[in-house]
Amino acid sequence: MQTRRLGRHGPQVSAIGIGAMSFAGFYGDTTEAEAHALLDTAVELGVTHLDTSNIYGMGKSESIIGSYIASRGRNPFLIATKAESRVIRVLACATSTIPPNISKPNWTKA
Repeated sequence: MQTRRLGRHGPQVSAIGIGAMSFAGFYGDTTEAEAHALLDTAVELGVTHLDTSNIYGMGKSESIIGSYIASRGRNPFLIATKAESRVIRVLACATSTIPPNISKPNWTKA
């Protein structure tokens, strides 16, 4: 697997990464076992870059990645995630629907 440097002085990551939105069922039903099998194959092929977000299944994607790492006893990935997304603002018209692990939006920000 070819690698690329993130930025000028950042870490080396695989040129191909895995996007974990599918782990949350965005593209159809996906089981944790299927996601773990995909991650096993990715590791075998030398994939080290994993992209996720707390909004993918409202934390489901990150939970699946966490259970994978815990079950394998090591983290073979550099994990990229998002800190905030405008989708949260759209999905959370009533702030009571925002899970407690996500800060409530400040509607006065641009």
